Amino acid sequence: SEYHLYTLKRPTTLKNDHEKQISLFSVNTVPIEKELVYDSVRGEKVWIMLTLENSNETGLGRPLPAGIVRVYKTDYAGELQFLGEDRIEHTPQGKELKIATGSAFDFTVTRNQTNYQRVSDNVERISSEIEINNSKSETQNVTVVEHLYDDWKILESSDPYEKKDAFTIEFKVAIPANSMKTISYTAERRF
Repeated sequence: SEYHLYTLKRPTTLKNDHEKQISLFSVNTVPIEKELVYDSVRGEKVWIMLTLENSNETGLGRPLPAGIVRVYKTDYAGELQFLGEDRIEHTPQGKELKIATGSAFDFTVTRNQTNYQRVSDNVERISSEIEINNSKSETQNVTVVEHLYDDWKILESSDPYEKKDAFTIEFKVAIPANSMKTISYTAERRF
């Protein structure tokens, strides 16, 4: 059958009618890439996203079962500090893994539809504005993800963007320390 069997490295006892939470395995260091992401479908927060490769080179390199992944970092005193946790799907060896460890405290986001125009029975133009405030004392890079539906095209945009797939665009912006960045665009949608 198509399944994986995960073996515990040590014996454990489970009493009748009890539950027990057991760590399947632990990896001390895994190289990660941290990215700050605002995704309009996830609410008005900037999320901390960690990306890692499930490969032998990173110290993982094994099928990972669906469940909770907890992320810790060593502080200045050598103690482990909990950064966050996320639920992952079954992840085969060799696949990239994205973990959201929580929202970034020093950011606020406001997203507004600034204009709507019905051009014809099956065409509309929608203008949107995303305002991100960075309260940190240094410039921060943020990826802004927007989702567009049906047959669409961007008519104008304040910033360059990349089309990721048929329904998603991404803006990569640098937000200066203690300041705000506004991204605006107008999309035409045919349905």
